[in-house]
Amino acid sequence: AKYIATSLKEVIRDVESTGLANPTVLLVEIMGRHAGWLTAAAALAKGEDCTGADAIYLPERVFDIDTFVTHIEEVAKEKNTIVIALSEGIKLADGRFVCELVIELSTLQRAASHMASLTDIDEAMQAGCHGVQAAFWGQSGVMVILKRISEKPYFCEMSTYDIHNIANGEKTVPKEWITEDGRGLEQALLDYVRPLIMGEVLPVYVDGLPAHLVRR
Repeated sequence: AKYIATSLKEVIRDVESTGLANPTVLLVEIMGRHAGWLTAAAALAKGEDCTGADAIYLPERVFDIDTFVTHIEEVAKEKNTIVIALSEGIKLADGRFVCELVIELSTLQRAASHMASLTDIDEAMQAGCHGVQAAFWGQSGVMVILKRISEKPYFCEMSTYDIHNIANGEKTVPKEWITEDGRGLEQALLDYVRPLIMGEVLPVYVDGLPAHLVRR
């Protein structure tokens, strides 16, 4: 989420600086075949220093090309650079995936350890410790889960759960968190995602590049 929001801000700033005379549409494809959580994080890019994406499309809603084109035409009357964030899994009403030429935030977004938030690091360590304790007490076939029990302050409770009831399952974005027009997110989504990107941990650099821990 932190990487996606940051990248969207940078992409928007980049295209806005080009001074293009004719309207240009930039489509940013974000990982998430059937669940749009990562794509929804693009909504975090909007703020005082960034106009945000002009539309965000999640797979939880059917994608209508005619409505999409109409919206682009309306936005193009007001500005020349249009940035659209969309999930790789958006589909037409007949079930077909929409294939477009886009910037893809796929492997890079997954591998961007230098963009891990302090929340990520802290919860990863806590989950690891909880997993070791579970193994020590003889648990098997389970995985560590985090259940949010407090919003302000943000706090999650660790426990274990039968992995057979989790594997290959999908938790989709609640429909009520998507705007009625299907191209934006409600405040509830922002409130849910924001704590997950809070805090920074600067990587250790060696010879100008981030150093990685390697198991030997």
